[in-house]
Amino acid sequence: MFCKNCGKEVADGMKFCDGCGSPLEQPTNAGQQPDMNGQQPYQSYTTNTPPPPYQQNPVGANANDSSNKIIFVLAYLGILFFLPLVVCPNSAVGKFHANQGLLLLLVSIVGQIVFSIITFAVPFLYFLSTLFALAILALMIYGMVNAYNDKQVPLPVIGTLFTLIK
Repeated sequence: MFCKNCGKEVADGMKFCDGCGSPLEQPTNAGQQPDMNGQQPYQSYTTNTPPPPYQQNPVGANANDSSNKIIFVLAYLGILFFLPLVVCPNSAVGKFHANQGLLLLLVSIVGQIVFSIITFAVPFLYFLSTLFALAILALMIYGMVNAYNDKQVPLPVIGTLFTLIK
């Protein structure tokens, strides 16, 4: 289905365009027969229908979010956390994965600085830095797998610390 206001393709069953926010025409079921293609005729809503409220963690991802899942996966690769904000700036799913990627980047930078100081002060504790790097790698893979599977699961331990991108 296409938005009549901006022309963007939106998933069937959507009530509002995720590009411009205008209400979409919905099928009517009240005693009307389907046309020759098996589709129901559409009834238009008035333009003063308010847009849906913003949801930080929507129940289902729309078609635009599913097509951008590779971008969401790349958000967990360090400095590339900003990609979902550039590609799909109005997507709640994109903002979620960008926030998780930014948190992972900041924790890894601060952690490496702290463990470098500890290793410099007490050299036989160098294995702590290695364990921390492996933990960051595991969190990165965990976030990438969830992004690829269209899940919005916060990263363990650090995922619920802050919401930096709203």
